[in-house]
Amino acid sequence: MATSVPSRRPDDSFKSALAASNFLIETKPTAKAFCDRGNLYEKRFDHARAVADYTRAIELDPSAADA
Repeated sequence: MATSVPSRRPDDSFKSALAASNFLIETKPTAKAFCDRGNLYEKRFDHARAVADYTRAIELDPSAADA
């Protein structure tokens, strides 16, 4: 009989990724870190937070191509 593996809810993946992004921003706030977190928010259709993070990324590094 096959052993079933508990599946993770999609929300768990987002929360985990967001927690990692938040930690990175708190410890080393770089344009890339803000851009990456903005991408997470964009995937969740949280456009206001995404734009805020993209704006902060541009403020930190105006030459950043990703922002």
